[in-house]
Amino acid sequence: IQGLYDTLKMVDNVEIDKAIEALLEAKKILFCGVGTSAPIAEEAFHRFLYLGLPCIFSGDPHLQIGLALSLTEKDIALGVSHSGTTKDTLKPLRIAKDNGATVICITNYINSPIAQLADIKLITSFREIIFRIAAMAARVAQLSIIEALYVNVAIRMKEKAVCNIERLEKLLK
Repeated sequence: IQGLYDTLKMVDNVEIDKAIEALLEAKKILFCGVGTSAPIAEEAFHRFLYLGLPCIFSGDPHLQIGLALSLTEKDIALGVSHSGTTKDTLKPLRIAKDNGATVICITNYINSPIAQLADIKLITSFREIIFRIAAMAARVAQLSIIEALYVNVAIRMKEKAVCNIERLEKLLK
């Protein structure tokens, strides 16, 4: 719980607002993450896809590189990395950035390579105690940021988000 409180204090509302606007305006959104960050990136992919936003994701780092090659200045690459140093997450983000895409990161370390690369930085705050507990708590903080983005994007989409979700629910019955 302390990690969530600390993340709430640490996260910059201006950066959150910039991320929400960027997500709403993007022509395509690539979600990147490997290892324990891959499920977070995949959850984000599912959430925004269900809103009707054009999203792409692969848990395979080589495919993330291939997907990043198609990004342009109208697109976003959102990378999740607790340490901010994972090379397999940094590679597709660098390619996206080189192609002009906006890069958003979710990381625990503001001075990490991923944060230095990102245009929009969403910083979690978790004091590491025991590795297994740290990994679990870090994921909760990352998911909380994803959820905050998702809810705010849905609110700004208004009726379109509701229609997309209702349509999906009917199709999945």
